[in-house]
Amino acid sequence: MAINMFKGGVGKSTLTQLMADILSAMGFKVLVIDVDPQGTVTKKFQRQYDLDVIGRMTLFDAVINMSFMESITSIKENLDIVIGSEQMSRFTKVLRDMWRSTGFSDEGEEIFWNLFNYMINNDDLRSQYDFVLFDTIPTVSEFTDNVYVASDFLVIPTQTEQDSIDNLHSTVNNYRTAVKEVNSNLEILGIVPYLVDTRLKTGKELLTELQEEYGDMVYSNVVNDKGVVRRWGREGLDKSIPHSKKTYQMYVNIAVETLERLEKVTGENLLN
Repeated sequence: MAINMFKGGVGKSTLTQLMADILSAMGFKVLVIDVDPQGTVTKKFQRQYDLDVIGRMTLFDAVINMSFMESITSIKENLDIVIGSEQMSRFTKVLRDMWRSTGFSDEGEEIFWNLFNYMINNDDLRSQYDFVLFDTIPTVSEFTDNVYVASDFLVIPTQTEQDSIDNLHSTVNNYRTAVKEVNSNLEILGIVPYLVDTRLKTGKELLTELQEEYGDMVYSNVVNDKGVVRRWGREGLDKSIPHSKKTYQMYVNIAVETLERLEKVTGENLLN
């Protein structure tokens, strides 16, 4: 599953972190793959769980080895991560070098666009994990193309601000292109709204516009941004604080709705 939006600062990495944390607490086996060279979701888990990543093999090592297995780091029971790396800024060059080494063959081109999917299949990760969550970068690139090919579902977080809504349209359009060109099985599971300020009429109006345009694609549960999430980014999550507990419950609701949406699409019984 990819969590992606072509705009930074919309809560993408926080959603990935908390979705993984909540699903693993529910008993699902979860792997997070941090594709972002900035390693944002890795840093969030470091703060939350005092995760020691020094000397650990990263996603870049996995790419070079063409296998995730030696780069998987355990966070807690049911939750693992392939940690991010600044070296992933060289990802496109590495892919092109791989392609060049095959004499720009059709097989090499297949690896260029399908490396993550090849690695997941070769490592048989789908049988080892209930969920593989990609935390992506907010751009159209070989990163997102590879993630889209390897994913079955796409979850799109967006803020109720005009810039975010505009970028949402770009994300949906790019998804439609990806379905045509790289992965016809990829489905948008839903759009998760972040209501920037419940006191502002504009935010509520944009949420209504979002619901009118995208209908059932928009999650019925929303996240109200009251500054708590930004504090988590600096200090880590403390559910003993009332405001944190209330905000965390919003993410629990999002995770449950995600399972409900998956049940409708796949026919699997995930909540019982």
